Amino acid sequence: TITYAIVNRFLTKLEKEEGGFETRQLARVAVGQVFYIAEARRSQDLDIRERRPFGSVILDVESRPTRQVRLLHESRYNPYEGEISQHTTGLLLDGGRNWFLNVTSPASTRWSGPRSSRASSCATRAAAGASP
Repeated sequence: TITYAIVNRFLTKLEKEEGGFETRQLARVAVGQVFYIAEARRSQDLDIRERRPFGSVILDVESRPTRQVRLLHESRYNPYEGEISQHTTGLLLDGGRNWFLNVTSPASTRWSGPRSSRASSCATRAAAGASP
């Protein structure tokens, strides 16, 4: 397999209270895909099953506007079906060593465009923790 991606990072420089600067990543956006060499070379069962050497195109976004807040999103686009097959969105609030709250909403969605019907199943998951 070959995995390829384009990653773009958004950085900022912040002035420290004690002097100097700190570089911090505000966001990261990645678009990637997998190419299956064995599937591209397959010569068996072509009359039953066509070759599909390309995996889903994955969009992965992570934003951290502050040290305590992290926003996450991942979508998967199936190039053979022409649909977004899965997406997940999440929020993480981090209180350091004392507490955290993580809320994610994984969904399997088939969406072919604005005029097609859209079926979606979504469940929200939450996790929280605290130090004694």
